[in-house]
Amino acid sequence: MKKEITIFLILLMLILAIGTEGCYPYGLITPLNKTGKSADTLSNKTVSTSSESLSCQGPLVSLDLPKTTHEPQIKVAGYTHPDCAIYINGIKLVVNNTDYSFTTNIPLKEGKNILALKVIKTGKTSSSIYSTGKIIEYIPQEVIPFLQVDLKDKYTYNHIIFEGKTDPGSSVLVNNFPVTCQENGSFLTDIHLFQGDHIVNIVAKSDSGLTSTIQKKVNITYPLKLPTLIVSLPSQTTYSSSGEVLISGFTDCYNIVEIYCNSFNSDINNLSMVYKAEIENTTQFSCSTKLSSGKNDLIIRAIDPLGNVKEEKRTIIVK
Repeated sequence: MKKEITIFLILLMLILAIGTEGCYPYGLITPLNKTGKSADTLSNKTVSTSSESLSCQGPLVSLDLPKTTHEPQIKVAGYTHPDCAIYINGIKLVVNNTDYSFTTNIPLKEGKNILALKVIKTGKTSSSIYSTGKIIEYIPQEVIPFLQVDLKDKYTYNHIIFEGKTDPGSSVLVNNFPVTCQENGSFLTDIHLFQGDHIVNIVAKSDSGLTSTIQKKVNITYPLKLPTLIVSLPSQTTYSSSGEVLISGFTDCYNIVEIYCNSFNSDINNLSMVYKAEIENTTQFSCSTKLSSGKNDLIIRAIDPLGNVKEEKRTIIVK
């Protein structure tokens, strides 16, 4: 009989030991890392201000955070007891009413950031029962600028006009010549290449000095026959007192006509396409475009179905 009582008491002590294994002071719960082992410490500094030293219902907060991060925000998640309110940097977190879990993203400023956690037991008499702090340094990760260009491998003409895009605020050089970019980072520019093989070098540079480079091999082979292009208006050099000009002419059927204004790299204005149309039922084309004060350079080009190009240049000076 004494032996059975002794065995019973030993089993009871084991059950009680297992039942109290998960009990911690409020907030002093060491989170588990990815390996399932307890982290060494919950935070850099832990202070308990509660007279209730033990409880199995304290908050579990993921404060096993890195000392440094390249992300502009940090995620803090966990769960708590219904009678506890959670504050981070003085802001009360929203707790799920079903499982009493909470998740929040804390924005970080560049440099060192302090995450101050405070747990308050609510009820008839609210009291602060736990507080801790963590210092996290946010180091923005510098990224090379995005760069994309629409440049083909082969052309049958020497005046190449192509588009591209980079990050807003980045500058672009094409063969060491600066190109004007729009606010969204897009650009449209031109280069002159002679017959043969060429390497076109495009470089985008961010404000922080990081660069992206595209080197494109381009072959220029002149065709045996160019498409027909006759520009009736305007004449080679025209003076105008109005801010608009009529452009008209003739080309072959099924050709595409493109008209550009201020399309030279040497010009301070942005390159822009003002007209594009496929000539089908008639060989005539016509359009009008607005001009700016001073010198306006026009390029009128005809492109046949094989991609061969012929172009004419006009200069309009607005007084």
